[in-house]
Amino acid sequence: MTNQGQKLTQTVLLYSLLLYGVGFVVFFALSTFLQLPYSLGNGWVLGGSLSVLNYLIIMFQAKRLQMRVEANIKTPYISQGYSFLRLALSAVGLLASVFVKLNDLEVFNLFTVFAAYLVISGVIFLTGAQFKIANPKP
Repeated sequence: MTNQGQKLTQTVLLYSLLLYGVGFVVFFALSTFLQLPYSLGNGWVLGGSLSVLNYLIIMFQAKRLQMRVEANIKTPYISQGYSFLRLALSAVGLLASVFVKLNDLEVFNLFTVFAAYLVISGVIFLTGAQFKIANPKP
């Protein structure tokens, strides 16, 4: 990964973690002062942690693929395992928000889990517009 690409990755991760922290504080404050359910904050934390984990798996997969290209390895590369792992993690978060209940009250809110999944995509869209990654000359 190039230096600027690595800087973009760290920037996306930092901004995302900041947004997850601010979102958690907001949901906790709303739950405390406005009597909203705590499942909003719990769903935000669950979705945010799974989203960050998925992002780190993508970066790990990209690093492994880059190492294969630089080593000029011609054998087939099976990357579907990582994609399935990311899909399974996202599904586990959504299924947990639907099925995990405590005394017939939801523990994780489905909508905040899904909204937390979208934060990293939004940060990539906004910060990616600021960086120009040059194509290396052969």
